[in-house]
Amino acid sequence: MAFPLRSPPALVYRPRDPSATVLYTLVAEQRATFASAATEAGGVPSFVDESFERFLRCGVLAHGFARFGCVSCGHDHLVPLSCKTRGLCPSCGGRRMAALTRHIMDHELPHVPARQWVLSLPYPLRYYRLAYDQSLCTAVHRALAYALRQHLRRLARACGHRDAQTGSVTFVQRYGGGLNLNVHFHLLSLDGWFHRASDGQLTFERAATPRQSDVEGLLVAVHARVMRLLEQRGLLEPDAPDALAEDTSALAACYEGAILQRVA
Repeated sequence: MAFPLRSPPALVYRPRDPSATVLYTLVAEQRATFASAATEAGGVPSFVDESFERFLRCGVLAHGFARFGCVSCGHDHLVPLSCKTRGLCPSCGGRRMAALTRHIMDHELPHVPARQWVLSLPYPLRYYRLAYDQSLCTAVHRALAYALRQHLRRLARACGHRDAQTGSVTFVQRYGGGLNLNVHFHLLSLDGWFHRASDGQLTFERAATPRQSDVEGLLVAVHARVMRLLEQRGLLEPDAPDALAEDTSALAACYEGAILQRVA
């Protein structure tokens, strides 16, 4: 018995309604209270207030839209403008994440085995040291990437490959599973190295599965480099200045509360 083929249903664009989400309602209802409390506590940087403002306007037609029309049928679509912020808005953050992932998979990472390494840090470093000091956060990441690169090159030299080259991509994640402030690093590294074979061809050699001693040795190397870095910047002194508290005590209190998962 033959069944007639049916064409798939046409896709209909439906704009999202951000005002119906829990996060939007929370920000809209509590923003004034937060601003008042922050002002009494010394204020917060302007980018915090700007992020709230842009988030509340994101995806709302009343705050701007693009109009798309079909020249054949004359039908119009109104697409609300987005805020394109990196921190607060889950819609814009999700689009950015998807686009970046696609770019890395298609244009950056070769089709060879990779391994993820995660570096977590103690509470004092999660506080303003890394959450507020971007240059220090970058330096700690470089310490991790350098230690891992040196580890893989040592393995390559043991295999007779002295021209070994590897690579990695790192994502800095600022929060934990409970949305608590927890700056840590996800490093996606090639699980091996490239070298020139005897015939001149570029060849990938996969590294052996890391042993417990390998992980411990890598951690010791990262720890040593980070401690030297903190010592050079004078951050190990008992009276080391707290730049975050000096610049904005209200944000410092929010950071501290977020790290400890308690009300600031």
